[in-house]
Amino acid sequence: MPDDRINIWFAIEDFRASESYEDVVWQRYGILHAPIEAMRLVKESDDEFKARLPHFLEKFTMIQSKTYEDVIQNNPVKAIKEVMAKAFGGDLDPKVCFERLKGLSYSGLFFTSSIMALAYGGQFIVYSDGLMTALEDLFPWLMRRIPSVSDYGSYLDFQHLCEAIAECYGFDSLSELHSFLWRGQDSNWEFR
Repeated sequence: MPDDRINIWFAIEDFRASESYEDVVWQRYGILHAPIEAMRLVKESDDEFKARLPHFLEKFTMIQSKTYEDVIQNNPVKAIKEVMAKAFGGDLDPKVCFERLKGLSYSGLFFTSSIMALAYGGQFIVYSDGLMTALEDLFPWLMRRIPSVSDYGSYLDFQHLCEAIAECYGFDSLSELHSFLWRGQDSNWEFR
C-alpha cells in the first residue's frame, strides 16, 4: 500500500473519538425533528414561510445563505411549499421529489439532496463536490466507476455507492458517513 493512502480504519476511529463526531448527533436529530418543523412551516402564510425558511435551512442543513437565498428569491413560494409539504408529508415519490427540487431555479444537487436527506428520514445522502473529493481521496479505484452526478439516475449511482461504503465500513447511517467524509476532507483527514 502506498504511504500516501489514507488508512480509512484509523481515520474512522479518529473521527469517532473527535469533536467532529458531534455533527453525527446533530444530523440525526435533524433527520428526526426536521419533518415536524417542516410540516408546521408549510402551513404558514406565504410571507411567514418565506421569512422562516432560512432559519429552518440553517438549523437542519449545511446549505449556505447564498444558495438558499437564490432559491427563495427566484421561485414562487407556492412551488417551494408544495414540494416540501408533499416530500415531508410522505406523499411524494423520491424520484419526483428530486426532479421537482432540482427543477427549482438555482437549486443544485447540494440543495436538492439536503432536503431529500431530511424529508426521507436519512435514507438519502447529501451530495456535494467536497464529498466527491473525499470519496476520491479514499477510494480512487472505486470512483473511476461512478459517473458524475447530474440527474436522479446518476444520483442513485452515487447513493448506492455510499450505501455500500457505509455497510462495508461499519457506519451506522448515511449521515455518519456524510459527516466523516465532510469533516475528513475539510480537515485533510486530521480529526481533533
